[in-house]
Amino acid sequence: MNKRYYISFAFVLLILKLINQSNIPASWCQDYFNEHGQWTLTLDQDYAILEADYWKYISIEASSGHLKISLARTDTICYFNPQGQYICALKPRSTSLDLRSNGQGFQCIRDGNPAGKLFTADNKPMYQPTQDIPDTKPGMATLKGELKATTNNGLEDIYSIRVRYQNYLWQTQITVEAFLDPQRRFSLQIPSLAFRMFI
Repeated sequence: MNKRYYISFAFVLLILKLINQSNIPASWCQDYFNEHGQWTLTLDQDYAILEADYWKYISIEASSGHLKISLARTDTICYFNPQGQYICALKPRSTSLDLRSNGQGFQCIRDGNPAGKLFTADNKPMYQPTQDIPDTKPGMATLKGELKATTNNGLEDIYSIRVRYQNYLWQTQITVEAFLDPQRRFSLQIPSLAFRMFI
């Protein structure tokens, strides 16, 4: 009986530790910007946004002025094999971030390598354009978002979102639809020039 009690107690402690690891302290939940004033990272209670994609927390170690997190996500990779078949596969990805306060900002270490400084909105540098090219088609913009559904706003039964835009070049209105993932997030590509968008 005592052995069973100790095993149950150890199991409860393990579950409590895992539950505590899944939440990031509220003081760390904000947007972070690089030295050029460009948005780089968002930390939320339930997820992180890095490289313009959602990541889930695997582990969290936090103290005042120091945060160490491990992140993971799964990408869908599609390609044509040598036989001409269209193949899609799931590719797991992971990364780790170590943020240490250094006065006005945070020294960032990613996967063990220095990754520059990050700043919060309160003390971010002025925006300075760089030559960085986003990972998208030329002339296209990637629109990503999350539908906040509650029983009060009536959006809990929506499974896709439509975006209309006016293309002034061809004088046409085009509608694009994106399906929501299980976390109610969406992503779609739209032309970045000569349009006006309506959601």
